[in-house]
Amino acid sequence: MCQSVHILLTKIFFGRNIMRKASIILILLVSMSAFAGDVFTFSQEPELFRKISASDMIIYPPVRMWTLDNGLVVLFWENHLTPTVSMRVGVKTGSQYEGKFLGAGISHYLEHVVSGGTTSRMAEQDYIDYLGSIGATSNAYTSRNLTCYYITGPSREFEGQLQALSDWVTDCAFDKTEVDRERGVITQEIYKGLEEPNRVMWDLINSTVFQLHPARYPIIGYIENFLRITRDDLIEYYNSFYSPDNSVLTIAGAVTYEEARAYVDSFFGDWDRRIHILPTIPDEPPQLTARYAEATAEVQTSTMSIIWRGAQRGDDDGYALSVMSSILAGSRTSRLDRRLILDEKLVRSVNAYHSSPPDQPSMFMIRVNDFDYQNRDRILDIIHEEIQRIIDRGVDKRELEREKNLIVKSLMYENETVEGQTSSMQFNYLYYGRPTALDFLVPKYMEVEREDIQRAMKKYLVPQTMNVTVIKPPTEETDHEIAIKAEGKMGFVRHVLPNGITVVAAENYSVPHFNVNIFFNAGLRYEPKGKIGVSNLMADYLMEGVRGYTTPDKLSEYIDWHGYNVSTSGGNNTVSLDGTFLSMDIEAGIDLLARLAFEPTFPRESLDRLKERALMKLQADANQWSSDAFYYYRNVYFGDHPYSNNPTGTPETIVALTRDDVVNFHRMFMQPNNAVIGIAGPMPVDEIIALAEKYFGKKRGSDINFPTAPPPPVRTEEEQHIKTTNRGQITLMIGFPAPNIYSEERFALPVMQGFLSGMRGRLHRELRGTRDLVYLVWGSNFLGPEAGTFYVMTQTSPENYDTVKAVILHEIERVKMGDFDEQDLARSRATIREGFYRGRQEQENHVFSAALNELYGLGFDYEYQYLENIDQVTKEDIVDFANKYLNNPVTVLLAPDGFGDEG
Repeated sequence: MCQSVHILLTKIFFGRNIMRKASIILILLVSMSAFAGDVFTFSQEPELFRKISASDMIIYPPVRMWTLDNGLVVLFWENHLTPTVSMRVGVKTGSQYEGKFLGAGISHYLEHVVSGGTTSRMAEQDYIDYLGSIGATSNAYTSRNLTCYYITGPSREFEGQLQALSDWVTDCAFDKTEVDRERGVITQEIYKGLEEPNRVMWDLINSTVFQLHPARYPIIGYIENFLRITRDDLIEYYNSFYSPDNSVLTIAGAVTYEEARAYVDSFFGDWDRRIHILPTIPDEPPQLTARYAEATAEVQTSTMSIIWRGAQRGDDDGYALSVMSSILAGSRTSRLDRRLILDEKLVRSVNAYHSSPPDQPSMFMIRVNDFDYQNRDRILDIIHEEIQRIIDRGVDKRELEREKNLIVKSLMYENETVEGQTSSMQFNYLYYGRPTALDFLVPKYMEVEREDIQRAMKKYLVPQTMNVTVIKPPTEETDHEIAIKAEGKMGFVRHVLPNGITVVAAENYSVPHFNVNIFFNAGLRYEPKGKIGVSNLMADYLMEGVRGYTTPDKLSEYIDWHGYNVSTSGGNNTVSLDGTFLSMDIEAGIDLLARLAFEPTFPRESLDRLKERALMKLQADANQWSSDAFYYYRNVYFGDHPYSNNPTGTPETIVALTRDDVVNFHRMFMQPNNAVIGIAGPMPVDEIIALAEKYFGKKRGSDINFPTAPPPPVRTEEEQHIKTTNRGQITLMIGFPAPNIYSEERFALPVMQGFLSGMRGRLHRELRGTRDLVYLVWGSNFLGPEAGTFYVMTQTSPENYDTVKAVILHEIERVKMGDFDEQDLARSRATIREGFYRGRQEQENHVFSAALNELYGLGFDYEYQYLENIDQVTKEDIVDFANKYLNNPVTVLLAPDGFGDEG
């Protein structure tokens, strides 16, 4: 940013009081020692706390906590790993505290108006410009008991970001234009939610389980009630709940405690306390009978939830139910997974959990995903049988010990991102009154015995008090009725083993675990004709058995017992394996990955189940409007190139695939000279490479003949393709060609995307900010080694379709004409830079990028040159790019039946 622009933004942002603020901050810094005594750290806690807790099992975070005179609680985590800072304010109100506005979604409406909105100090656009100029991101969310606002950006701009956050929650101006605009935006969101299966399911669950408690009302509200809310109602609600004594501020990142303390006191210290009259929340009466509810949605498979009232917070039965949930479902060795997925092949996935939030009755829930509605009763019978079997016979001691072992290991994984740290501190303080609670909670889990589980299940999981909710596809009858460092770098070293495997390794002592990624050129791009989906099927098949653990049961038990985090995936260009291991497990973990990659057994009995799971995955993709549209677009855009297919396959090819197809594909592409392994963790690089050589170095292979693929079609005119659906909204995608990953032209694309797309981009501003035509709109790209595409996706109503499409194409033409300035580029670069740093707070992302870029031939350090390439993009580069590529758009629509017939 040039100096004059920086000075201008500073004047806008701080106004005439900049010197007064500076003086206040200076005084606070000088006098810091005078009030440091009221700061909490874990080191101040009594020694007795350590004796009665699992203190030896966790690493206490370096959190400092203090309370301002006005009651605002502040938690701060200093973290200088990257030059990033994150901050969030949680106001302790949400949909269940809305009193006379219950069911209107006023908490959510207020969040939309407050977040980034005009205040007495700055206009909404000034905040957008400032945060965009530094690359910061901001957002907000509303839950039943909390409304949260957060910003993440460069730590050098901590002061400005914190002041913006303070402005919003303390001094909202309730600009009439913004209030009216957000009413339209939320109206679109409500209608969009009616077509999202997960939201429909949750609304169905809450309205069934709760009869009196306000948790039965949707957070977003009912459309009729929502539209009755006025600007005065918003102001009244804001003044009733938004106060320091009803809020919690959390900060994490590369700033010092002295800076955090000074700026917090300066920007939040004069926020006045208020008197709060909390609405009375009725107790939910005991449930005396079973309840059932179902709804139809535009899905191809059914989803079912089974819910009971759970144990209240603090009750020992709650710990037993939580341990039991993991034994019952969620891993391949869990009881319901075995019966429903592996043995009877009735569902795609099943999970269970026990939840006991504040001020809301607890729930124990089992969720079954993607099944044929005709099998509903059989699935319920199996669930009942397994629950009764545990009540009658108890759980196996090994099952119980395994879950306890996994709990202990999970504690050793740190919050690595500053966003995660602010979220974790906020959650723990609001739920437990302390920055962490694991040291006191873990002993409770570890004390759970077999008898505790039997007692709790017998007490709570009673058939007569269950709730069953189902989302199912429309039937024909229904249809008729309805008609890491400061620079973000890790020091990777490249080493080629004698058999051709490339290893890229780095030592990193800032985390207690290792991340391992293995990539092969072996995805959708390389599949034989007629065998679409074989790479994805093979990747899943790898997890079914290996040398030493030859069956799914044996391998699953080995992985689950040791708590290894291992997965495989088949993608567009690669087949990959990844694992996360603690230091104590790294050698066994690398051995396991080597066996998975090169010594799978491909048990014959697994094939039909894996194929059925792939078919369910296709149906799940079709259930979501965005993925449904994306794969339809790919099919249209890429023509005869393999990218036109879904990596999962097609129903026809999946059914036809054989075990021999899988074995042949593995033999053809899973070769040492076709593999790159990335490893990082707390160990010297030479020892990491030695481990890799020990377990991978003896694998032998042969040469590979890589197939060629036809290029995507070249368009000489605009195209439009329509796919008819039963959804009421229109999903619109407009796409163009884009360069491959090796082209120097590719760097212009993300810079252009930066000012076109995103919450502060032109498309969002024109389609949602200025007019309430859409709820979501984004531009994205799909780039591969041979071909790529740039596209814009949104969803709108049929009556707004023509306007929305015209606006998108107009904004594309503006780019082609050079109708943007250096400030747009500066904001875009800043957003890319901060996103880059945020994405590299976690070790696994460094390992992933280093290994994949090495496989593609870009070099393991390619990503560390990325920002340099972005900074070199000029306005002329973007105009040249747009005029070369953004022509002859391909438009695809998912539209209601009959749309466009009149034209």
